[in-house]
Amino acid sequence: MNFKSGNFQKAIDLGLVAMPKSNASEKSELNKIIGESYFNLKQYDKAIPYLKEYKGKKGKWNNTDFYQLGYAYYEQNDYENAISQFNKIIGGNDSVAQNAYYHLGECYMKTNRKQQALNAFKNASEMQYDLKIQEDANLNYAKLSYEIGNSYQSVPDVLSAFLEKYPSSPNKQEIETLLINSFITSKNYKGALDLLEKNKSFANKEAYQKVTFYRGLELYTDGNYQEALSMFKNLLQNLEMLNLLPELLFGKEKRNMCSIISMKL
Repeated sequence: MNFKSGNFQKAIDLGLVAMPKSNASEKSELNKIIGESYFNLKQYDKAIPYLKEYKGKKGKWNNTDFYQLGYAYYEQNDYENAISQFNKIIGGNDSVAQNAYYHLGECYMKTNRKQQALNAFKNASEMQYDLKIQEDANLNYAKLSYEIGNSYQSVPDVLSAFLEKYPSSPNKQEIETLLINSFITSKNYKGALDLLEKNKSFANKEAYQKVTFYRGLELYTDGNYQEALSMFKNLLQNLEMLNLLPELLFGKEKRNMCSIISMKL
């Protein structure tokens, strides 16, 4: 009664008194009540021994049982034991499973297993039981995709999907920056330029100039000389670009640029 009414400390006190006089089945239930009461009081170190002693309903634990023990380990920074418990319930499709996937991802991050963390955050991001956890999982999934790559879909697609789904996210600018960098890394200068031109309030001048420069070279290489010339003229009209030329003009790029300037300007 005390447990169900939320009087957890009283439930603990009475359970401890009753424990010595109880049979095996009763002790299992008392361990569950005491352990879960400590859990609800956020006294996770005290909860663990009692949660572990619970034998389950008809000898079987449910997802909540695994989650509570896993989360108690997680709060104690015992990530290996937390991972072991969370991995026992990730086959579910409910709020408990979503929480487990999310905290499993965090545990893998803490133990520097980023590919496993990516998979866990992906699963948490695909569930809608807790929208805040879903958004956080999406954010971690996007950032990890940029950091280590993604075998499920292209990194620009992952980052773009986050921006589309969460246009008001406080992390919007960070993800936009990662998206531009991912376009540049994959040499998708047109994609980067489209994003920068679409988001004038965000557009970083140096990033815009670098992307425009490389897009100009790309157009020149493809034989689109007028479009390439237009881009290079625009760049040369900005004093900021002069500081970038020593860095950008080298080898084939330098020859191409000089060719355009001598031919057209």
